[in-house]
Amino acid sequence: MRAELVERAEDYPWSSALSHVKGITDSLLSNDLPLVKEIVDWKGYLSCNDDEIMITQIRRCSSTGRPAGDKNFGIRLEGLLGRILMAKPIGRPKKVQ
Repeated sequence: MRAELVERAEDYPWSSALSHVKGITDSLLSNDLPLVKEIVDWKGYLSCNDDEIMITQIRRCSSTGRPAGDKNFGIRLEGLLGRILMAKPIGRPKKVQ
């Protein structure tokens, strides 16, 4: 859709969208994923406009490897994973006396 290869997602031949929109069972698709179970109206879901601010944030976080969430979310993830995920302050650290 974003690349404008087709007008509707279900028209793209290598997409699972047609199966979801028409309710067709496909052995290649996993229907037990949480998102698949949550969406009732696939046609409506696929035709809604994207939030450009959200898309920009996802792209930025994908390119930097940082979590796509607020500061508290990042801190919680760091605690769970035991590694630094959030950006450190820019510049050389101040000397400790």
